[in-house]
Amino acid sequence: MINRELNLKKLVETTPWSEVWVELLRNYQHVKKQKPGYQEVFEKLQLIEIIESDLVLGIKPYDEDGNKGVDIAAYNDECPAGYSMTFSPWGEWLGLPIFHKTLEELSHAEILAHCLYRMTWMGGSDEDVQESAKELKEKLDAYFDDM
Repeated sequence: MINRELNLKKLVETTPWSEVWVELLRNYQHVKKQKPGYQEVFEKLQLIEIIESDLVLGIKPYDEDGNKGVDIAAYNDECPAGYSMTFSPWGEWLGLPIFHKTLEELSHAEILAHCLYRMTWMGGSDEDVQESAKELKEKLDAYFDDM
């Protein structure tokens, strides 16, 4: 059963930044000098309108041969393997309800830390991410047009 009321936006609104920062540092030590940037993104997320979808956010920690990390994907009945959210608008991220197993395994601060890290992988703002997506699409289109 999915609680569609408990989406990523609700976590942003109810989880203190200080707790999210602790989890960012615990999971991604190399971001230590980027605290102001992550805090700015966290604060921006509180102002962004959500985009509704039929997807559900799942985060699954893994440890394979000493390599630890998380798989983050959005799921629905059409694609049980999940969709990457890397280039998705932040409003879409915010509208995603959280899969119950993710809520059982991770704290709200952990969920937000992993999402913040992944949301900003391609840029420090929603606009940067969308520009990166556009550039990648243009390169792929050009590549396949040349085939």
